[in-house]
Amino acid sequence: MSKVGAWWREETARLRAEVAAEAEARGEARGEARGEARGRAALLLKQLKLRFGPLDPPVEARVHAATPAELEVWAERVLGAADLASILGPDEG
Repeated sequence: MSKVGAWWREETARLRAEVAAEAEARGEARGEARGEARGRAALLLKQLKLRFGPLDPPVEARVHAATPAELEVWAERVLGAADLASILGPDEG
């Protein structure tokens, strides 16, 4: 095998390993973000249930579908809200 051929094989293997490591890291980050969002949603649902009693399925679905930014705003609103509409908007309550 020539030096060029050996170099090519080594370089290809190195690049494959690098790409695989980057893909794995991105996948782990996405998984962590999803897990964090699920945890925030679960905590908010618990707070809402403690404050307002049983929730309708559409309310639970909306919380589960919320973005991290929405969950943060809603979690802050729980502290002073009189009803669900004050937290999630006028469609709820």
